[in-house]
Amino acid sequence: ISVQDNTQLTRNQVAQLALNALQATMVDADDNTLNITTSTGDATTTVQGGKVNYIVRASTDRKVATAISATETGGSSSVTGLNGWTIELGEQLYNGNLVKRDTNAITDEFGRPATEWRLKGEKIGVYNDEPDVTYTKSVKVGEIYKDLGLNRTIPASRVTVYVDGVENSNQTAKAIKGGDDTNKYGDNGILTQVFYDQDADSVVITEINTYTGEIARSVAASGTKDAYVVITTEGNAGERPAGVSGNLNYETDASFDNDVRVLYTYSQSTEEVMSVKVAESVEGTVTRAENSNTNDNDRKALTIDDHRYTASANSAGERTSDVTVKNDYVVYLDAYGYIIYIEESEVAINNYALLINTASNSTFIGNRARLLFTDGTIKNVETEKNYNTGSDKINDYTIVTARVDADGVYTLKAVDSTKSFRNVALHTGATNGALAAADYADTFNMKSDKAGITVDSSAKSYSGAAATTVYNANSATAIVVADAGVDGSGSDFTAYTGIKNAPTITATSTANQGVAAYWFCKSGKMITAMFVFPESALEIEDSSNKLL
Repeated sequence: ISVQDNTQLTRNQVAQLALNALQATMVDADDNTLNITTSTGDATTTVQGGKVNYIVRASTDRKVATAISATETGGSSSVTGLNGWTIELGEQLYNGNLVKRDTNAITDEFGRPATEWRLKGEKIGVYNDEPDVTYTKSVKVGEIYKDLGLNRTIPASRVTVYVDGVENSNQTAKAIKGGDDTNKYGDNGILTQVFYDQDADSVVITEINTYTGEIARSVAASGTKDAYVVITTEGNAGERPAGVSGNLNYETDASFDNDVRVLYTYSQSTEEVMSVKVAESVEGTVTRAENSNTNDNDRKALTIDDHRYTASANSAGERTSDVTVKNDYVVYLDAYGYIIYIEESEVAINNYALLINTASNSTFIGNRARLLFTDGTIKNVETEKNYNTGSDKINDYTIVTARVDADGVYTLKAVDSTKSFRNVALHTGATNGALAAADYADTFNMKSDKAGITVDSSAKSYSGAAATTVYNANSATAIVVADAGVDGSGSDFTAYTGIKNAPTITATSTANQGVAAYWFCKSGKMITAMFVFPESALEIEDSSNKLL
């Protein structure tokens, strides 16, 4: 530990000092070679000849003397002629009951070489060793070879690879040789650590992914149960731990706000969350979105307010190919500065609306549209184009983006028809905003505090493709609910931001208890905006303190 004279030590530095002291070898001074006299008159000390010799303290008591270090003395101990083991401070203080184990068989939850400490047989913890080299982006094998300072190839048979604690899960061992620019390890936002054992001439490579989710709730300690938080996982396969969906628990006394976006690591070997921290966020206007021309999954980078942010390999939320330049977005960053999650800002989401009906310029009122916005307001607006007939026609009950100019004239654009859904057939029979009986489905289940929303099996996208039956919502999802029995021609709507604030609505096959629903998913199955119309006899469970 190296600090300036006037710098206070951190808690970690103090802990390291204590650990160093516990592992320090005890020594005894040979004072026979030094004569010291003290003059009491002027309180001065005179040293006469000789020097201090220090000889390591040792013991032949194996239990005590090898508890922390098994270094043999070879006869050079403070006890003449003794061949034993050195005594460390921790061995002497705890009489051999504080035990350190650092054999090759000991690894942590991510497969990293580690050290285990025990006190009187009870495990204190397992702590990973310091890696020789560390990367947080893709690294070529040849670069690892160079950074380790090797002068010979390490064959693949002596290379072990762990991903999230599982050996060879999706990475195979490759020989570590110079000049290899083909084989790679790691990726953006993946902590790749390399451990070189010089004695065994072997290498261990570990990759630790960072994932993102939201805090669903915090649970206080009670009885014998420790405090923990519930994390709602998000993203498609590859954006969350393999085989994991739904919620994960993490024991911690730390305080997290509900709905806050967090970063977490997960050990596949122990099937548990290993760390959680709040994600840093950046909000601004996107001026450039970069993505591969051939692979929609290759999320490269976003430029926000002249700063370029590169995407993590596990980036979730919207794809960069779906991002609308000049719109406002919130991006969340991992611990290494990579984008881990992308979502539209609340300002941008407010631009979405459900088009109830339109009127053309053939009438004296001009081009008009009736729009239901995500803030729950319904407006009759003047439109730039004729959306009622002709090439610019937009069908009733289509989700659109609505942009207004300085003169109050709106320009509408239907969202991607493959990402916009309805729970039953399109409104061929709807007139002037009135929903037909066939527009209500028997199956719709939305529960407050539950991310999953179940829709009718007959749900379709506006492109005509069959929809899935379960979609997800998060804290940014905009949900507009009509009062029971009110269709788009009415004006009684309540807006909610986030699934936790939304009411519980469950459709049934009983007469007048169906639900008509329209929703848009800008990315995957995560709902960006949803408009819900319950039938007249359907009860809606809500509480006034959740209304926005």
